[in-house]
This record gives sequence, structure tokens and C-alpha cells, in this order.
Amino acid sequence: MWASTLFDEVTELGNQGAYSSFTEALRRYRVRPHCDPCHASKGQDRAVIAHPPGEEIQLDWVELPDPPTE
Repeated sequence: MWASTLFDEVTELGNQGAYSSFTEALRRYRVRPHCDPCHASKGQDRAVIAHPPGEEIQLDWVELPDPPTE
């Protein structure tokens, strides 16, 4: 179950805490199961995706409505 789904449910039951406090408590009490892909990027601002040499990778970016001409 996603933490956001569980947070929505406990909020409906009367929880008034913030989402960040809720997820911190989930980590502190080790409620969530271990997930190797989640822990692989711990402390990084990006995820490393393994791909064979020569394969394409996808990069996404935002397209602005009125980009500068330069």
C-alpha cells in the first residue's frame, strides 16, 4: 500500500498531522517492508537505472508555453 493512500485513510479517521511527519513515523517504526530499488537511491537526488551499453535512455523535461527564442 502506498504511504499516501494510508495517509488519506488515517486523515479521514481524524489524524491532523502533516504527511512528512506521517512518513517519518512509518520509517521510524519500520512499518514498510524493505524495498531494494528504494534503498538503492538513498542519499542521491536521482535514481540510477541500469541499461546495457548502446541502449537508449529517456530524459524528460518541462516544455514552457513561451520559451525564449535564444
